[in-house]
This record gives sequence, structure tokens and C-alpha cells, in this order.
Amino acid sequence: MAKLITTNLVTTTVKKRTKVFDTKCPGFYVSITPKGTATFALRYRNKNTGKQDYVEIGVYDPKGWTVDLARAKAQDLSGRAGLGHNIKNEVKILQAASGATVNQMIDDFIVAVSTKERKADGEMRPVLESWKNVEGFLNREVRPAIGFMAPADVTNNEIAQIQQKIAQRSTSGARQTRSAMKRLFAFGSEAGENSRKYRLTSSPVHNLPKVKKEHERTRVLDETEIRTLWWGLDHPGLPCTKAVALGIKFELISMLRAAEFRPARRSFIADLDGEMPVLNVPLKFVKKRRVIRQPLNSLAVEIVKQAMALHDNDVIFSPLLDPDAVLNRSALSHALNGKRGKKVKRVPGIIEFLGMKPFTPHDLRRTAATLCGDIGISDAEIAKCLDHSKDRGENVVEAPSVTGRVYVQSKRLKEKRAVLDALDAELRRIIGARPKVLPCAWQAA
Repeated sequence: MAKLITTNLVTTTVKKRTKVFDTKCPGFYVSITPKGTATFALRYRNKNTGKQDYVEIGVYDPKGWTVDLARAKAQDLSGRAGLGHNIKNEVKILQAASGATVNQMIDDFIVAVSTKERKADGEMRPVLESWKNVEGFLNREVRPAIGFMAPADVTNNEIAQIQQKIAQRSTSGARQTRSAMKRLFAFGSEAGENSRKYRLTSSPVHNLPKVKKEHERTRVLDETEIRTLWWGLDHPGLPCTKAVALGIKFELISMLRAAEFRPARRSFIADLDGEMPVLNVPLKFVKKRRVIRQPLNSLAVEIVKQAMALHDNDVIFSPLLDPDAVLNRSALSHALNGKRGKKVKRVPGIIEFLGMKPFTPHDLRRTAATLCGDIGISDAEIAKCLDHSKDRGENVVEAPSVTGRVYVQSKRLKEKRAVLDALDAELRRIIGARPKVLPCAWQAA
């Protein structure tokens, strides 16, 4: 295909890789991918080999390789090739002399942080276990803005502009992107090979404008809502699987984070039918990367047994026939709020089904903590069950000392069990006896 290559052409959306040759400069062409990447190149006759060859010029960027700049470079290279120059080698030397770009630094950084290493528990996991999230922010927000630049040319003003642009639509997104950029440039400015390759002596991620404070969530379910939710989760018409419904109940009664109990296996539980049942959560599933030993009160034991009775899989809250399947990280949230899709009709969520005000799975932890506080349990004792190293309430829980972190491995099970048993009693009082008619406010159209 031959056309005049223009900016509109290289930014056109295509369904499959498309190659377009330029009518103005013979041999000059652009290759466009479905992902939106447009790469300029030159096809020419190599006088040294007598064969047809090609050389890549660069990737389209409105602030870097524009169409006009790429065409001019192609014309220059075509002339040099006609004189017998080894233009492939010349382009490589030019690229090396110009140094790496931020895009290249991002690529190298992702490779470095996604490389597996042996962790404290002996398992091989990525250096940065949240690297996929970091990669997402860098790809979406950083590459389009400064990807074409040399790392050494990036100033804190460019970083601030990226942050401020994102903050207009998402405070959380601005914070997370800033954190991702901080990690990236810290990697690029490390003394040694990195600082030489990227020509960085310090990170430009400093002295940035403050991002406005996010409003803390305060949603707590009242007694009526707790009763509606608890018995409503038993309704046969509930728009979610039984495993998800039990998971929602378990988050309320156990005070654990969803990420900590979703992957729980039968082998994680000790003494389920005894007097001291405990769920042992391996550190790789815990936010603070430390093992949690969470006592299970009577309601938690009932829920675990119900979940186990649904299947023979090792994963307790297993959603599928696959014995190793684990509930998706968004499964509980999607179940509460409903699923939306471009081609699929919207499915109502549990909140709409039960006629409740909006809340999140994490609000259930806050609700449980609030119930415990209302019946007189101290903030320090509640913090232990929430796995908080420090609490902002009246009774501040000091962060663990070296002795507490390393040498004293006791998880104070007796104190945690007393709190969770008290929560069990309070929840049983609130939910009362099973109603004859289960809650349901939604009517199918």
C-alpha cells in the first residue's frame, strides 16, 4: 500500500498490522500495529550485499519522531545508502551516542522488578510483587508524556505536570503514579551501570506539589443493614455464587482482608473441630508480609464448613471446578456492585438486590472493628485482629521493636481470640434468628 504518510495516517486505529509506503520518499514506510504503535523505517538496496535491506528509524511520537522528522531522516539515509554507506551501523552508533530514553529505562526497570527471587518464606516471587500495577501506571501515564525523552533531560517540572494532570481525575491515581515514577528514577540513578547507561545522577521526583488529601472512608453498616446483609446472602436468587456470598460473610466475622482469606486452603486451618481453631495465613498473602494466625470464632467456623461442603477442592472459597482456582481479587466488589459490560446486559449486584446503600468489602472490616469498639474493646486489641502495626485512635499501638518483629513470634492468640469471640456474640445478637422470608428488594424486569 502506498500513500502520503501523514500524522492522521500514523494515528489511525487498525485491526491488524498495516504497512504503508510513502509516495513522497521512496522506500520510506510506517508499520502500524493494533495497539497504536507506529514505527518508521526505510527499505533500501544495500550496495555492500547487493540485496534489499531495511533500517528502523524510530517510533512515532508527537514530541519526538514526527512524520516530517522521520521522512527527512529517511531521505538522508537513502542518499547515504546510495553512496555505499553502512547506514544500519551508522544508525546504531547514533542511537548509542544519544543514550537511552525513558521508554527504554521503563522496559529495563520492569524486567528488573519482575525477576523472581527467593523470599523470606523460601518461595520464588518477583522482586516487586506489585510490579504489574506499577507497569500499568508507567505505561498509561508516563510513556505518552516523557517516554521519548532522555532520562537526564527530565526535570521535576515534567514530573509535576504528569502528577497534576492525573490528580484532576483521580487523587489516588496521582499518588500511585508518583510512587511508580519514584521507583523508576531511583532505579535509573543507582550508582554504577544504571547511572552510566541512563546518564542520571539523581532522581527528578522531588519537591513536587502536594496532592490533595484523600477523604477517609467512614462507611459502617448499622444493625439493620448487618441483619439484612447476613440473611440476604442466603437468598437462593442472589446474583453471585455461594462461594462469594460466604466470602463476604467471612470478611465481616474474621476481620481479615479479602486478599488474606481468598486464597486460603484447607491446609491453612488448624484444629477446625477442636477448641482452638486457627487460620494460618502465609506471609505472601499478607499486606505487611508477615504470617497471620487468626483465631476462628464459632461463626467463622460455620462459614468455613459451609464453603468446604460445596466442593472437594483444597481452596476453601473456590469459585470453580478447578481445584486450584481462587476468587478473583475483584470478585467480592463486583458481586456487591454488579457487573457492567459493553456487550453484556448489566447484572444487578447484591446491594441493589437487597435494597441497601452502597458499601465496599473493606467497609465490613471497619464495621466489625466499630462493633468491637462499641462493646468496650480497646483500640490496641482491635488493631491486633486487623493486623495493624499502628493505630491512629486514642490508644496508640507502637510499631513493633526489633524484639517484637524478629525474636518474639507469639501472635497473642488468646487476646485476639477474646476479641473475635466477643464480635461473634455481638453479631449473633444483631442477626438474630433466621427469618421465614429472606431479604430481597430487587424484582426481575
